[in-house]
Amino acid sequence: FSATAGASYRIETLNLATGADTVLDLYQQDLTPITSNDDGNGGLASLIVFTPAASGQYYLKVHNYWNSGD
Repeated sequence: FSATAGASYRIETLNLATGADTVLDLYQQDLTPITSNDDGNGGLASLIVFTPAASGQYYLKVHNYWNSGD
């Protein structure tokens, strides 16, 4: 997604199906990890609040905890 420097972005999973346990991974344009979140939005849902220092392209991976190798 395209993000603007200084703007705040709330990225979250909600209303999960039974058995779902999400993980969010946020990456810079060069695919360097920025942050990850598991279970930060209550229950098994995930939440990242992100304010980029630089405008540009960022990438988000949403996956199930049970298939992540964690």
